[in-house]
Amino acid sequence: MDSPSRRSNALLVFALGTTLACGGGGGSKDPVDPGKLWVQPSPAFMTPGARLIFSAVPEVRSEAPYIRTATWSVLEPNGGSVQAIGSGETATYTAPANPGTFHLKAVTEYGNSRYVPQPGTIQVVDTKGVNVSVNPALLVIIKGGSGPAPRFFSAIAPLSNTNVTWTLVEPEYQGPGLMQLTPENITRSCYLTWGNDAALDRLPGTLFHIRVQSVEVPSAFALVEVQVQR
Repeated sequence: MDSPSRRSNALLVFALGTTLACGGGGGSKDPVDPGKLWVQPSPAFMTPGARLIFSAVPEVRSEAPYIRTATWSVLEPNGGSVQAIGSGETATYTAPANPGTFHLKAVTEYGNSRYVPQPGTIQVVDTKGVNVSVNPALLVIIKGGSGPAPRFFSAIAPLSNTNVTWTLVEPEYQGPGLMQLTPENITRSCYLTWGNDAALDRLPGTLFHIRVQSVEVPSAFALVEVQVQR
């Protein structure tokens, strides 16, 4: 039968072993709670040789400090080039000459310890697959009518750069006292305005068109047909 002193020593050893198993003798937990450093937009869609601005967007966590700089790189060989803007929170990426899938990476001055890099995906597509659409595609102007100025909305698939230009195909319909195009929202929408019914009478005809053309791919465009009833 064990003596009281031997039982006491056994309990002490058990208690010490339990404390070590629970982490009392291990290393302290790293207090840093790293966030992620996203590259946006992602996925991005571009055509060969096109340029697009990307941003390094930090996912701020409890211990993550404010970033001051970022360096950029393209992960694939021959995957295009990237040039940081200013301190590097934004950068201009130039797509390669060949279609494909590529990845753009940004790393802060903290390396991987505070923000874990999350590369952005870039799809470089053939220009033949770019499509421009506009709504409405048909407009009827009635002399004596009333209401707000007609407004058109453009869309480009699948490009991330959705900027377009707006022009009248028949130039003789545009000018002082005739038709005026007023783009807005970084050229993705446009108003068509004219002075009054007298402007409609001065038009050289009753049918003209508005051309909506992709800035990145000039060969991709859509037309709005405008009919004038007077």
